[in-house]
Amino acid sequence: MVGLYRSAPFLTLVASLLSVFASFVIPYSRYLFSASFSWASFFLATFLPIDRFLLTNESFQKYRRIDVAICSTCIVLSTVCASLLGERGNGLGSVLIPLLVHILRFQYMTHPVAGDIDGNLHEHEKNITYGTTNVDMSTLVFITITSFLALAPNYPGASQLVFGMCSSIFAATYLSISDISIPLTRSVLREISAYTCLGLLLMSLLLDGWAGWSALGTSDGLATMIFVWSLFSAIKNIIIMVLIQQLSPINASFVDLIGILSTTLYSHTAWKVSSMCISYMAIASALLPTHIGDRRIRYLSVRLSKLITLVIALFLLSFGAYMAAKPRIGGSSQRVMVSNIGGRDSWNATIHPISYLIELHSTKFEDLISRQTTTYPEAVKEYRRRYNLNPPPNFDKWYAIATEKKAAVLDDYDTIYHNLHPFWGLSPATIRKRVSDALANPDSFLLGVYIRNGAIANVTGAKGQWFDNTLTEVISGFAQFLPDMDLAFNLLDSPRVVMPHADLAALLDKPQKSGTKNEFTKLPLEEFDIPLVRDAGSLDTVFDSFSQQSSWGHAKLSCSPDSPVKTTHIDSVNQYALSIGFIKNSTAALDICLSPSYQHQHGVFVRPEFFSIVAESVPIFSQSKLSSFGDILYPSPSYFAERAPYDLASDKLWAEKSASMFWRGAASGVHSQAGSWRQGHRQRTVSYFSSFEENCTMLMDLSELEKLNQGLENGDLLGWQGKLAELARESQSNALHENIIHKRNVDEKNKGMADEKQKAKDVDKTPEDKKAGDDKDTEQADHEFYSELSKQQEANEQNSESQFAEQSVPKGTFENYIDLKFSKYQQCDDADCQAQTQALGAVAASSNFQDTWQYKYLLDMDGNGHSARYYAFLKSRSLVVKQTLFKEWHDERLLPWVHYVPLSVGLKEGFEILRFLIENDISAKHIADSSRRWSAKALRKEDMEVYFFRLLLEYGRLVDDKRDIIGCI
Repeated sequence: MVGLYRSAPFLTLVASLLSVFASFVIPYSRYLFSASFSWASFFLATFLPIDRFLLTNESFQKYRRIDVAICSTCIVLSTVCASLLGERGNGLGSVLIPLLVHILRFQYMTHPVAGDIDGNLHEHEKNITYGTTNVDMSTLVFITITSFLALAPNYPGASQLVFGMCSSIFAATYLSISDISIPLTRSVLREISAYTCLGLLLMSLLLDGWAGWSALGTSDGLATMIFVWSLFSAIKNIIIMVLIQQLSPINASFVDLIGILSTTLYSHTAWKVSSMCISYMAIASALLPTHIGDRRIRYLSVRLSKLITLVIALFLLSFGAYMAAKPRIGGSSQRVMVSNIGGRDSWNATIHPISYLIELHSTKFEDLISRQTTTYPEAVKEYRRRYNLNPPPNFDKWYAIATEKKAAVLDDYDTIYHNLHPFWGLSPATIRKRVSDALANPDSFLLGVYIRNGAIANVTGAKGQWFDNTLTEVISGFAQFLPDMDLAFNLLDSPRVVMPHADLAALLDKPQKSGTKNEFTKLPLEEFDIPLVRDAGSLDTVFDSFSQQSSWGHAKLSCSPDSPVKTTHIDSVNQYALSIGFIKNSTAALDICLSPSYQHQHGVFVRPEFFSIVAESVPIFSQSKLSSFGDILYPSPSYFAERAPYDLASDKLWAEKSASMFWRGAASGVHSQAGSWRQGHRQRTVSYFSSFEENCTMLMDLSELEKLNQGLENGDLLGWQGKLAELARESQSNALHENIIHKRNVDEKNKGMADEKQKAKDVDKTPEDKKAGDDKDTEQADHEFYSELSKQQEANEQNSESQFAEQSVPKGTFENYIDLKFSKYQQCDDADCQAQTQALGAVAASSNFQDTWQYKYLLDMDGNGHSARYYAFLKSRSLVVKQTLFKEWHDERLLPWVHYVPLSVGLKEGFEILRFLIENDISAKHIADSSRRWSAKALRKEDMEVYFFRLLLEYGRLVDDKRDIIGCI
């Protein structure tokens, strides 16, 4: 055992080196490389003072400066690694640096027991060591502050920077407290000091837990809450150190251990925070024997503290390796409870998750419709409530046009607000300068539209193409109400603007103001002329091209240092998914900062065909963007121009469509080179749904499985049970399949009688009526559907036998219900094109786009950017299964499970979605009908014009030199 104690520092270094090695061997564990130096410095600081504790005063003085040098080197190395690898560490700012300050101070400022075998203190020895530490203390303070400042750019904005500096100040405050409290020998004074610290500790624990919980549940004020949270954490850590020094090691450790664990578990980094606090107590316990007179007890206390700290070190390093080795996932097997959302409090396993999600989001959609204002004063009041600003000038003109065009959505335009919010952190002149530089850059791939005196004065870029013709036609419809402005439109499919998180946070911290002057300001005279194209080298705004190479490192630039993409490297699926991956929060599902696995699941991150970005806040208008980008979204010209047209006459009634999931498209979305196509989203999806020899995960009702095993009611179960799948495979015939098809067709024809009657009525309808596709009494139909759905769910909940659980089922069960094929292999080297053909099959025969309407379930996927087919699919009588990572202007008004069925890029839930849609034909048809009716009301050209008009009004105020005093009331 003595050998183990003496080798503790060596074992700690070995464990740290093993973690470095693991970072290169274990997938997705690069953060261990950075963390290893932090842990090494942490535990070296722990063991060195304990080892030196039993030395003589002469030996202590000999090793003192060596210890300072070793620990200071570890601080610098951990800081450098964290800066290079982007790992903030969570300990350097609030835990590690104050800890090392204290430990090193103990080493060279005093050695109370040196030179006395009985442990009695020699006052002259204390005075000697105190008098020789000024230089070392100054050196350590310099190293600590320098290291922190080197790491500071990785902190999220000014709030965290202030917090880090506060931690250093608190550490210095602790030194003063320690100087006063340690020499106390009177028991009364010591108890008063201890109880005072205990009271402050309890208060800080409560505040720490409250602030941490608030930070996790707050989005807009997150930076502020993190600062408050960190502030109380720093105070708490200092008080813990003082308290443990005042009390005995046993009771202090247990009391503080319970308090710390009960509060730090609120944190999303609980294992880091709590483990560091435990280490705090172990170290302080090692220091406490300085006041013990009995040499034997003091010796045992030191050894025990050393053993405890060694166990903690090995545990933390092992746990870190486990967290690093934990595989990335695209879906979750956990059943997440969602509280107080919609009409039902939470999902439970007695009802199918999709049924729950349909009801949940249907309630949200009803709320969206009901909360729209009906008068202009109400609209202005609602605007002020949402944004704490007056509307921009000419808002009254916008409202008049919106109501004239019968816009279904008048208030929900939060996308515009969030897109423009960062630019409030820049002066109007700076914004205009950056736009001017961007448009003057010949390599910018931007279309410039210049509005002067209420009309489009000039267009630069791809002039004469369908894109700018469509764009200028739309803007001309309301240009008379716009101020003079220069607009930069992105000509690439990929987004363009992404900036570091610290820069973005700084912009978002700037206040927004408005006034009551309902008039825009004229452009300065020197900016009125149209700027000329200039040499890129003379411009401040620079575009960097990373086409056909990995873009992941750039795409995650704006993610918070505390986000999963920069810390755990494990998807935070519980924030957006249920069960095996059913998306419940489409906004969070698009957030790449929550899902590190997207790096290898979507072509835009793997090897995009075109990728040109600017790393500063430049107002570039894009048709779609990734969640981490700062582009301004506007309705795509491809939707205006109907590049993917929908022909009502070619569409079929629901009952006449094939119950299959259909997709045709080119192998775009990724440039395939050296096998990179295997991580392209289109290739992954086609491969996943076509590998019929494999198994898939489905949700099985255990009560129905029992009935199936008894041979009861198996005629209406479409092979989603494992037993039925075996029967279908073993029969070597299509008899069972034909029986299922026959039963389903009979049901569909019975359900489709109303559609048959409606089709006869369609003959007499006007083209506008046909396009709208609004069936008579749709509100009554919706009411009946939701009523029936609720009854079914309540019946399932009351049925204690009904319980959904995961089951592995052969994909081959669904071979006849999937038709996904590539129409062309492109964006690939010759070898990769050939490899895709061999792996994914030959291209499908050419077909007419209008043939798409033969199928009930239409899969829509991203290409190099958003899909231009989306609106045509929504207008049809088919159901849209939507897989995307791109945000678009319409995201606020299209709800998952109401207007489309979301499919994650992880794909785990894909086959269960298909099974549910086939088995629950009424629900599937209702979603298809809802999307058709709503798109005819909210996705018309008129609706896109209304959105575009409001967007440019808001942008016009943003670039106005007097934006703080203008506004419309």
